[in-house]
Amino acid sequence: MPLEWMTLAALTETWGNAPRKGMFLDLAATARGLLAPPTSREAVDATRWLAMQLGDTGAPELCVAVVSHRQRFGLPPGDWAALEVHRRLALLDLGLATLEAPDVPIRLIVQYSLVDPVRVQAFLASFLAPLGGSFEQAVELAIRLAALRLEAIPRPAPLTIERVLALPHPAELDPG
Repeated sequence: MPLEWMTLAALTETWGNAPRKGMFLDLAATARGLLAPPTSREAVDATRWLAMQLGDTGAPELCVAVVSHRQRFGLPPGDWAALEVHRRLALLDLGLATLEAPDVPIRLIVQYSLVDPVRVQAFLASFLAPLGGSFEQAVELAIRLAALRLEAIPRPAPLTIERVLALPHPAELDPG
């Protein structure tokens, strides 16, 4: 679904259960990691944490965009594959991938799922259109939505894409 159709309020209110202790520190480390050189361990680990949060909490569209962005940087095969698991699970949630067999273990999801790259590209073009087609802006939106969910930054009113992107970057926040 295009980003303008997403309910930002739902994304910030319905993510999982109450945040666990230490999630704010994870968020701050993730936000700093997203600013690291794109193929660095910090950037890959940050992307993995954010992708897991997005995929597990009802934002598979953002998960696909965040992982697709990081994978564009020519990652080593192991890092690419670790992120691809999250992307495939999100693509399955969105109906943009299919499983070749029932009850596939998560660690084998990439080998036993089929993705139509043309449909995925069309989805990403539509989804990213409100952000000028920018993967970078999708990552910025995603990390700020995670910060809103954890109440680490103030909720803007009205809640719009523009206002969320204008919020402070979570890497700038003091976790203390």
